[in-house]
Amino acid sequence: MDWAGIGILLIGLASVAIAILLIKPLKKLTGILSSLQNTTSELPEQVAGIMTDASSTLRSGTTAISGVNQQISKLDPVIQIAGDIGKAVQNLSASAAAINQEMKAKTDNAIMKRYNLEWVYGIAALGYCVWQRRR
Repeated sequence: MDWAGIGILLIGLASVAIAILLIKPLKKLTGILSSLQNTTSELPEQVAGIMTDASSTLRSGTTAISGVNQQISKLDPVIQIAGDIGKAVQNLSASAAAINQEMKAKTDNAIMKRYNLEWVYGIAALGYCVWQRRR
């Protein structure tokens, strides 16, 4: 036998020995890979279920928001009326304050200050404002 044949024979025997030594770890690796396949085979169904639940939750949220928007649109006239009332009250109080200041300037009197009769200005201003509104 020639040296090349002996070398090939030794390489073959070493390969057989390595294969025999690796049988047990390869069986364990096969078991791990099969359990991994079982785990991952259920994954698409689980993801599909989660996505179905998420989409139904989003649909119900969209429906709820749509209902709230409809209810708020029904309240819009009431809110506009409240805003108009607020503007009217602001205009009324501004005109009453202006009248009060005007009357105070016209009737600046030491007797009123001495006897604390400034409340008369307020009543007079309110009466004048009501009288102007009726006219």
